[in-house]
Amino acid sequence: MDSPQTNSITLKNKIVILCLFSINYLINYFFNVFLARHFTPEVYGDISLVIMGLSLIVPFVLIGNHLSSIRFLPQYLSLNQIDKFYGFQYWSAKILLISSIIICIVGIAAILLALELEHTGIYYTKQYHPFLFSFWLIPLFAMMLFQSSILLAMHKQHFSVISSGLYPTIAVLTLMLLVFFDKKLTIYDALISVGIATFIIIIVQRASIILLCNKYPDKLLSLQDQPIWQRVSLQMMLNSVLFVGISAVDIFMLRILGNNHAQIGQFSALIAVNGLLLLVQNASSTTLSPVISPSVHHNAWQALQNTLNKTLGFRIIIGLGIMIFFYFFGKNVLGHFGPYYHSLHGLLLLLLSSYFISLCCNTAITLLTYSGHQQSIVKIAVLQLSLVIALDCFLIPSYGLTGAIIALCISVLSAHIMAVILVRRYLKLKILYIL
Repeated sequence: MDSPQTNSITLKNKIVILCLFSINYLINYFFNVFLARHFTPEVYGDISLVIMGLSLIVPFVLIGNHLSSIRFLPQYLSLNQIDKFYGFQYWSAKILLISSIIICIVGIAAILLALELEHTGIYYTKQYHPFLFSFWLIPLFAMMLFQSSILLAMHKQHFSVISSGLYPTIAVLTLMLLVFFDKKLTIYDALISVGIATFIIIIVQRASIILLCNKYPDKLLSLQDQPIWQRVSLQMMLNSVLFVGISAVDIFMLRILGNNHAQIGQFSALIAVNGLLLLVQNASSTTLSPVISPSVHHNAWQALQNTLNKTLGFRIIIGLGIMIFFYFFGKNVLGHFGPYYHSLHGLLLLLLSSYFISLCCNTAITLLTYSGHQQSIVKIAVLQLSLVIALDCFLIPSYGLTGAIIALCISVLSAHIMAVILVRRYLKLKILYIL
């Protein structure tokens, strides 16, 4: 039987979501160009390192609730189990509060220790990486990500995407205001603007969730499924940490093994431009992920397969258009970041080619994540992380940025091909029409 949620994924909805993600991409692109223009490649790279590092810690703070909410909440709503719907949110909020308190205590203790070392003349605070002084952003990032996942789980993809797009917009406006008053920007100005933007987004998201929940009757909270929530969330936390680690490991390895720290900023620029392909992936995954769990529960396999086929066609058409655009205009786009980035066109095409293939295969990752096969994703992620670290250690010392891009491309392709094979084996679904 067909799941009603599966049938709700229309072409119109996909196009609207894609347009919203496109606007978000342009905002993020402008944010990265702004940073690259106002900072040296080294400082721009340090800002990227801080944001990557924070993104790596956030899943620990949430223990994977931002992913498990997309699995459980749509199912509870489809079965009208409102008590469990509210119970999961209560349990997740309590976890987030406790984790945030621990993060703040550890962060404050680390800063006090750094100040004491400076007072005694052993080590000066300016020698520490700015990451040390950005711990206060972690709870804010975690709250924003969790609330975005709730909006997505409630099939309010538009609200989720719009709120995410406001975050870099407010950050850029804050920095532009500082520049307007002739202030020389520092890395801490960038981090504070990100914090202000995140806090405003949290307020907007919270208000949206409260309004959306008003249509559901208030019931006593049910924590009956808490053991299942804990097990699945911990598995998904590991998935999230591994995949964020995979996306962050190259930039950290460039910092550790590379001979030119300016290449960190160049790597960040390539990833920012490549985000145009990722937005197609995220847009289609945003409409697909909330319907997987209800479809599996209702055994709506044929409807789900039809949705996968349409999603693949959608991705191929848009992805090919993006590839052709960057083949002809990639140098011009990279030139927006400054004179240090013109020579990266060849690496950009290599990166885009591998990510286009992964774009076609990525629904396999989404399916395994939200259909109860989190352990398979963990195994894939561990293998991918091990592969990229090994390749980075071998390639970066000799080839620098080029080696990091090659390592990233090989690891990404390997992981997605494995996921396609596992989906065919476990779910009997075809990701690539014939495979």
